Amino acid sequence: ASTYPPLLAYYDEIVNHPCVTLLKLSHNLGHRALWRAHILTELDIRTPFVYTDPDVLPVERCPAGLVARLYQILRRYPFLDKVGPGLQVDDLSAQSTDAYQREEITYCQVPVEEELYFAPCDTTFALYAPRASYTIGMSMRTRGNLLLRHLPWYLDPAHLPEDEAY
Repeated sequence: ASTYPPLLAYYDEIVNHPCVTLLKLSHNLGHRALWRAHILTELDIRTPFVYTDPDVLPVERCPAGLVARLYQILRRYPFLDKVGPGLQVDDLSAQSTDAYQREEITYCQVPVEEELYFAPCDTTFALYAPRASYTIGMSMRTRGNLLLRHLPWYLDPAHLPEDEAY
C-alpha cells in the first residue's frame, strides 16, 4: 500500500519481467507480512527461501555466495528454522555504537562453529527452512566476513534521503 511515487514507478517497470512476481498488499502488514498475507502458501513455496528487509547490504568483505553459505549451514543443522548473517556495528557513529554493539555481542554467547552462533534472528535477512513459520527461536547467526550493514543505522536524522524522509 505504498504511496511513494518512485517506488510505484519501479513496480510498474518490473511487473511484467518474467522473473518477477509482484504482490501488492492492501495495507502495511509489517515485518511479518510474508506470513500474515499467507504468501508462502499463495506462491506454493516448498524450498528454503530468503526473507529480508530492503535496507541491508553485505559488507565489502562479505564473499560472493552469501546465500549458498547460509544454505550449507541450514543443511548441516536441519533442526534450524533459519540462519542469517550478523550485523556490522563497529563502524557506526559514536552515539549509536554502544547500544548496537551491546545487542550484537549478546548474539555471540553460544558458539556452534567458528563465527557461527545460536542466536535470535529476526526478519533483517535470513535463509529459512521450507517449513518455517515466523519465529525468532531456533536460529543461528554468522559473524566474521558474513555480515550485513543495516543502512538506517548509518543515517543522519537531520539529513535524511528523500525516500526515508517521505
